[in-house]
Amino acid sequence: MTLSWLMTVQKTGTRRPAIGKWVAGVELCLTAPWLHEPAPNPNRIVNLRHQPRNCELRRPDGTRLDIELFQSSVHINYDDKVHRKRNANGNIRNPWIEVVVLTELGVADVPSGSEIWGEINEEDVDNAKK
Repeated sequence: MTLSWLMTVQKTGTRRPAIGKWVAGVELCLTAPWLHEPAPNPNRIVNLRHQPRNCELRRPDGTRLDIELFQSSVHINYDDKVHRKRNANGNIRNPWIEVVVLTELGVADVPSGSEIWGEINEEDVDNAKK
């Protein structure tokens, strides 16, 4: 199995409880709250065609852990006044939130500086380059 870099954790995740179809684990945000701003956690997951299942968490202390990753998208329907509001750079709020959830882990298990590596195929790599 060949693993490729998927993301680096720069902003600590939050605990997500299991609710309905949503799995419990550590939730990491992949998109910025404002359009045209860098993502809080550098990643290439949002550009992949298929969600990688075989993943590995590589912590800064050198330890490695096999993990299961779930990706989800949420569209937020902002009130018109909130949606039109702009930040200091003139950007509007991003209505789409992309997140990944690392199941069966606590927030302390995923320290800042950790990297997530996963098995992806050639089709995914070609799609990410477009």
